[in-house]
Amino acid sequence: MRRGLQLAVNHSLTPLEINFDSVETIQMLTEHNNNYLYENIVVKFRYLMQKLKITKIAHVVREQNRATDILANEGTKVAFFDEPNVLLVPPMYA
Repeated sequence: MRRGLQLAVNHSLTPLEINFDSVETIQMLTEHNNNYLYENIVVKFRYLMQKLKITKIAHVVREQNRATDILANEGTKVAFFDEPNVLLVPPMYA
């Protein structure tokens, strides 16, 4: 997620909406509870989210997130030499 948010900052990809299939992750990012184990990571994510002016974080059931799953699986098949690949046009299978 951090790399995705940093990519969005670097390329000024706004507006941006974040969808997670993890309710716990959403709670950590949106609620200010004392979870000291992940505090450093959460603070970095919140900073990037604030920089991108992200106002919506939504929960999506994994089965409804089919396009993301397909893109992630396709991404594991291609070597980008540790560089993210920005798709300007969605692929036909998405």
